[in-house]
Order: sequence, then C-alpha cells, then structure tokens
Amino acid sequence: INALCFQAKDSSIYLSARHLSRITKIRWRTATEEPFLYNMATGMSSADVNFVHNLGFSFQHSLLILANVNITTLYNGNLSEAFLGTDFQTTRALEIQVSENAGTSTANIVWEYSLPEDLFGFASGNVQKLENGNYLVTTVGDGGAVIEITPGNEIIWIGKLNLTLPSGAVYRAHRI
Repeated sequence: INALCFQAKDSSIYLSARHLSRITKIRWRTATEEPFLYNMATGMSSADVNFVHNLGFSFQHSLLILANVNITTLYNGNLSEAFLGTDFQTTRALEIQVSENAGTSTANIVWEYSLPEDLFGFASGNVQKLENGNYLVTTVGDGGAVIEITPGNEIIWIGKLNLTLPSGAVYRAHRI
C-alpha cells in the first residue's frame, strides 16, 4: 500500500495498492456490515475486484480524496503501452469521479494530464489539487520534477529537482 486516506463525510478509508493496481474503499468501524465497499481495478481474473473500470490505469501512486470526494492519483504508466496503446511509457496525473449506486459503481476521469516521455516516472510521485484549482504533479522522471498545471492543461511552471538521473527519488512536493 502506498497511500491511505480517511474520508470524514462517510467515515471511510481509501487505500491505494500499487502492485495490485487497485483502489479500495473500506467502511470505518463497522461490526455488522461488510467492511469492503469496493475494490476498484482494471478487470482481473481474481474475484476480489468488484468494481471494474476501463480508465486505463494501473500501478498508481499516491491517493488524495478531495472535498467533492473525487480521487487524485498518479498513474505511473508502467503498463501504459498495453493499457493505452502508447508508443512509450506514459505517466498520467488523474482526477477521478466515482459514483456509487446500490452495489453498482462507475468511475470517470474528470481531468488528466499525460506527462511527456522525458518525465515518465516508473514509481513514486503525487498529484494534488491546489486551492486555486490547478494541479501540482510530482514525478521521479528526468531526475525529479514538480509541475503546476491548470485544469485546461497549461503548464504554469516546472521545477527540475536535479536529483539522480534518470529517476530522482521524490514522493511529494508542496506549494507554499
């Protein structure tokens, strides 16, 4: 598990299991109800996934729950060539809206940004939605980089961290 979030609105816990390519939502403190609300993932042969999506992501990293209960995550892109048909491994920043309806859930991408090939981040990284509505994306690609991006996918600024090349060890940055 690479991320864990508590959502006070419905007393639930969200967790991101990168190597299972799964986002799980669990009821907090239940003794009588099934604790697992959903296991969201691309179709898999195990019966553990009860919420199959076709959003083309796996090996996600980080997980934040917004006030509107949308999810932000960084799809590292390790399987993007197979999942998305890309010519190179592509890291994407995502905001996902999940609609839960009596046992049937759906997910839609509200916003996404595909990083250029040189910023591919095979592991780690983060996506945050800022108070101004922009997104702050952190990737290990190209020695580590932090990018502020508008909802219209315009890059406001990019900071190169110049850690180790080709992939800098960085998880998250904060805009102050």
